[in-house]
Amino acid sequence: MRFVHVYDPDNDTIVVFISNNFEVSALEISNLYRHRWDIEEFFKWIKQNITVKTLWGYSENAVKIHLWAAIISYLTVARIKVACNSPYVSQR
Repeated sequence: MRFVHVYDPDNDTIVVFISNNFEVSALEISNLYRHRWDIEEFFKWIKQNITVKTLWGYSENAVKIHLWAAIISYLTVARIKVACNSPYVSQR
């Protein structure tokens, strides 16, 4: 096991990562974790903003198509709201 200590200037703290990868530098490991967190935040945003009650299918392709269609629909509506200066917010 490898412990990687990285200074975070935004929060003025030292962040410790645990890894079993001994072939890459500490900077690369910290970047991997940072990008992983970005992915986690993206999925959190999807769960909060894209409502998918039932899936059209359960194959990998069907799920991808369904999620992309939902994201495109959400972004299209958001773009129209901005273009029209709409005061309305999404209702769930």
